[in-house]
Amino acid sequence: MTLAVIGIGLLAGALGSMVGLGGGILIVPALTIFLDIPVKTAISASLISLVATSIMSVSVFSKRGFIHFELGFYLLVTTLLGSFLGSYSIQFVDQKTILILFVGLIVMAIYAMFNKLKIKQDSWVPAGSDDGQKFVLVGEFETPKGPTFYGVENLKKSIGVSFAAGCISGMLGVGGGIVQVPVMNILSKVPLKVSTATSSFIIGFTGLASAIVYILYDQWDLRLTSTLIIGVLAGSYVGSKLALKLSNTLTVGVFIAVLVATAIKLMLKVLE
Repeated sequence: MTLAVIGIGLLAGALGSMVGLGGGILIVPALTIFLDIPVKTAISASLISLVATSIMSVSVFSKRGFIHFELGFYLLVTTLLGSFLGSYSIQFVDQKTILILFVGLIVMAIYAMFNKLKIKQDSWVPAGSDDGQKFVLVGEFETPKGPTFYGVENLKKSIGVSFAAGCISGMLGVGGGIVQVPVMNILSKVPLKVSTATSSFIIGFTGLASAIVYILYDQWDLRLTSTLIIGVLAGSYVGSKLALKLSNTLTVGVFIAVLVATAIKLMLKVLE
């Protein structure tokens, strides 16, 4: 069982850090389907492992200037509130209902991934060029062609939507990246790699905040969690490195294929 948990953490950590959604969207179904671990125990382990994912991913992304820390802290305010609410409310929901919610979440993730495929990976909004708009936040990162500058649009709306990301994170242990990444990229016009990296920064805080509630409700397995973190740490490091090298199309395509297989497996378990 130990090797299986490490393997799940390795795969989930790698894929999760590559697309900025966190590995929870794969960890929770995998632990529940293949190892028959109670879903709430799997969620708590996933949430704590998100902290490890975040630390490893941030250590890689920050060196390239892809993380917009100021934007991340703005979004954290409502994300943390949502994560506490979500993790508390899910305590009163039965396992089968949670699995059905997870299937719906995976469908949302697949839709979000298809939208990623439609977006030019290295597109950006030059700071101050949007019809004279004055951006509240601006940022830059290095590319082979030199520094790329961009402005953050619709900051207040993004902060509001981040509450939903926190709720999803707390309820299902997935980090909230499924909402955060599209919000930053589509609504705030932040470049895709910056959105992914900044999401990886945020999920560490939301994972820890939500995990506290599960621990208080005694839905935490120390051995499971510590074993999972070993795999997640290794996977997150590999995934973060690959994210800087692989094409967006290949990365997202692989993730979509894994999500489809996971959704099918979950539905079969629900129908048992």
